[in-house]
Amino acid sequence: MAASDPTGVKVTPVMRQYLDIKAEHEDAVLLFRMGDFYEMFFEDAERAAEILDIALTSRNRNDPHPIPMCGVPFHSVRPYVARLLDAGLRVALCEQVELPEPGQKLARRAVTRVVTPGTVVDDESLAPERSNTMASVVETGGGYGLVLLEFSTGEARGCELTTVEALVDEVVAVGPSELVVDGSEALLARLRTSLPDCMADPCAPATGDGDAVDCASLPYAAGRAYANLFAYLRRTQGDGTAHLRPPEPYSPDGRLRIDAATRRNLELLTSTSGEARGSLVSVLDRAVTAMGRRLVRRWIVEPLADVAAIRARLDAVETLVDDAPLRDELREALKRVGDLERTVGRVGS
Repeated sequence: MAASDPTGVKVTPVMRQYLDIKAEHEDAVLLFRMGDFYEMFFEDAERAAEILDIALTSRNRNDPHPIPMCGVPFHSVRPYVARLLDAGLRVALCEQVELPEPGQKLARRAVTRVVTPGTVVDDESLAPERSNTMASVVETGGGYGLVLLEFSTGEARGCELTTVEALVDEVVAVGPSELVVDGSEALLARLRTSLPDCMADPCAPATGDGDAVDCASLPYAAGRAYANLFAYLRRTQGDGTAHLRPPEPYSPDGRLRIDAATRRNLELLTSTSGEARGSLVSVLDRAVTAMGRRLVRRWIVEPLADVAAIRARLDAVETLVDDAPLRDELREALKRVGDLERTVGRVGS
């Protein structure tokens, strides 16, 4: 028999399960798997129905207090998730993780992943030519630690900066889609003002052995920033962090920073008409994978300024120019990777 909460809404066992899980993910829209659909209820349903332009119905519509409800098919959920992310929301995907026990009708459900702007990995939601960067900032007594992570590839790099101005300049130049901050409210407010389109939130410091990660290669503050980010990802992505690579140190001075006005005037990414055609990237980009296209774009907007790094890259280019069989073999291998990327995207859509 269904119980009732203090507001008079009838709470069935499955709705009690939903409410318990939702209480653990109050900052996200909860997509609750029921059969072939992900269902949303209460305020989540009202908000999502407007954003997704889908019908808002109700559960137990004949009751004195019907529950607002809407849903989307599980087999084509990705575009709906992308639209919720574009609206600045997190999305928690709740799945049936075990069959019901003998004699019981209710299966156990749990959130398997929280999708955020910085943790999108499918090509339907990622612009193939653009990096989708997460950033983590730690404020210390002597400066700031910064880590940048491309979650889709697992590539992470970190540095330390001595002034808030240098930190803001670096973060704005990168343009992350998501930012976690372990610092003062004043720092968080300044970063939010400087990055109005970025999801920026406070992040608790990493604690406990379970959050320990190998970041010995990074300076102290950057190592703390990476530990915070890794702990955040473990909480939101579950086991989906195995592909992350060990973070590498970098120096902001090792790359030439080009502001937005200069990028436009040099037509690096778009022509003067705003189109990709006619830009430098349209001429140079011959990559055969989405990851490759994002890397080419980053190389163009962040030219190397370190002589040793420039020579190492030119040596690699020279090797491929001189060794045609190796170049052709590598390109064919990358084409197969690109085919695999597209296949995985179709299967999951």
